[in-house]
Amino acid sequence: MIRSVNRASVIRAMAASVWVLASALPNTPASAQLYEGARLIPGDGGAAIESSAFLVERGMITRVGKKGEVTAPAGVPGAMAYKGIAYEVSTEEQIRQAVREQAALKVNAIKIWVDDRGGRAPSLSPALSRAAADEAKKHKLRISVHVFYHRDAVELAVAGVDSFAHLVRDQVMDDRLVASVVKNGVYVMPNMGGGERNTHTATPGWFEEPYLTALLRDSASPEVIERMKGLFSPRDPKVMEIVRRNYSSVHGSLTKLNAANARIILGCDTGLPDHLHGYAEQRELELMASAGMTPMQVIVAATSRGAEYLQLADSGALAAGKRADFLVLDANPLDDIRHTRRIARMFVNGAEVDRTALRVSLIK
Repeated sequence: MIRSVNRASVIRAMAASVWVLASALPNTPASAQLYEGARLIPGDGGAAIESSAFLVERGMITRVGKKGEVTAPAGVPGAMAYKGIAYEVSTEEQIRQAVREQAALKVNAIKIWVDDRGGRAPSLSPALSRAAADEAKKHKLRISVHVFYHRDAVELAVAGVDSFAHLVRDQVMDDRLVASVVKNGVYVMPNMGGGERNTHTATPGWFEEPYLTALLRDSASPEVIERMKGLFSPRDPKVMEIVRRNYSSVHGSLTKLNAANARIILGCDTGLPDHLHGYAEQRELELMASAGMTPMQVIVAATSRGAEYLQLADSGALAAGKRADFLVLDANPLDDIRHTRRIARMFVNGAEVDRTALRVSLIK
């Protein structure tokens, strides 16, 4: 991933203590981590600090103050999930060199982080985005952009990038931008799951849907499931208003993109804490359908269209010359996309996967 400087991990406060929401961080501390933006209640009787910041180094708090007063050492990631994967760049040569370094490692794709993470970091300029796209093309690499703002997406749609990793969230994409995305062949990954999940203040009905629940229980420990359930809790009404508005924008944009025959592919924040592999994708399929995509369109987005984007000639479809990777379902997904959760058998390279053994290995 390549982006401009991003050194802050936001936390939110509830009641009388500070809680980390939505991303349960690993137990092993980073060498340095900056937390900011929350109401900090120190617990010693002293006054709470509104919009606080505190720095943790080697497991110990080393500085406490107001947001903007405490800075992190160079190289501190925005969250543990991003540790060691991001470059901080400010010049064209730096971003081109970053792409060259990744190309030398024989990566499959480049991702650049364009937006300012809610004002916590500088945005990546259009000039730098274009330079990254140009350098990626020289090395025959796909380039994806993490986008949030409509204004950035307008520039990026014509900058030579291959895909939007997530959709515009500050407004519904206007007709001109949708047309530009289609004209320039930009693939789009909606990534609706995380945003939709954060719109709930109590456990939603879909969390208890039998087949989705079964998949979760087969792949995660009871402790992880309970933690995930705990994410659905009351939050600041003002925050919820913003979250719901952002999700509504993504939902509306996907409806317009699908109607315009844009190249839509399955993509979500799988691998981040509580965005579990497989489970997150299954939920994403349902949300894509909720935006007006037919089950067949959703299946194409998750299979052949994804392989097309990744330039995998031997994958993505059940056809002669393709790898025999497939699922056997006990219900028709064309009737209801949620039937993709009703997995009876699974095959990889033509060999059936021992799902019982896999289940045991996953929940140890």
